[in-house]
Amino acid sequence: MTVNDPHQVHVIPAHPATDGDGVALNRVFPQTGFEMMDPFLLLDHLGPMDIPAGATTGFPAHPHRGFETITYVFEGALAHKDSAGHEDVIAPGDAQWMTAAGGIVHSEFPAPDFVKTGGRFHAVQIWLNLPARDKMMPPRYQALKAESLPRMAIAGGAATATVLGGKLYDVVGPADRLTPVTIAIVEVEPNASLLLPIEEGWQCGLYLIDGKATLDGIDHDWQPCEMLALGVGFDFIPLTTGDEGARLLLMAGAPLNESVARAGPFVMNTNEELEQAFADYRAGRMG
Repeated sequence: MTVNDPHQVHVIPAHPATDGDGVALNRVFPQTGFEMMDPFLLLDHLGPMDIPAGATTGFPAHPHRGFETITYVFEGALAHKDSAGHEDVIAPGDAQWMTAAGGIVHSEFPAPDFVKTGGRFHAVQIWLNLPARDKMMPPRYQALKAESLPRMAIAGGAATATVLGGKLYDVVGPADRLTPVTIAIVEVEPNASLLLPIEEGWQCGLYLIDGKATLDGIDHDWQPCEMLALGVGFDFIPLTTGDEGARLLLMAGAPLNESVARAGPFVMNTNEELEQAFADYRAGRMG
């Protein structure tokens, strides 16, 4: 199932999964019955978890083609390295926006300084599809450091938005986007009400990281680690919080409405393109 139905809301609970060399995480989608939310292909919630000093469990070198990965770190630190020559440490409040496009091999592990001390780790990762015209462009990497990410009050002070890419109210994120999307962390004050605007023709996922919130008119007891996926047709989202406020991940975008062929680390438009991706990786043509 994908969310393309006008004025439809689907409740998508995260479920436990493992990836990399044994990293425990909560996978929101894809899952049975909910494969994607066009143009978004995947949402993983990592932690919060306590990592002991010396632990190096992570994501060893692996390839991607045909999409972008976006990672935002709340706590802890990740070290990124890829075959295009990019190296980066993603610290608390930082994000990375990696365009795999025609092909890249990358790894992500706890950063060396974090490994020495251990501590709390908490992050989210998104896979964002690329339109067919951009799937084979050269790979690129955008390091979005905390100081470059706008964190501003919205809705008259009812909430604070950190926008990675796109626009929410008047807050514009720094990421150079190939697919029309808005991705933001929204921290809503206790006992607040606000309207989150949605671009015409876009669909939106609101993932509740922690706290308590409701969507006016939606009869559901929304729990942390659940995403409410809204199909096209919403102009705004009426949101209300309880006594503890709420922290949410907002993902909104214009559906690409293109065919999707995916297998493991590759997302293309046809099975033939997938076969070529595996052949190119085996031949060492992805770095």
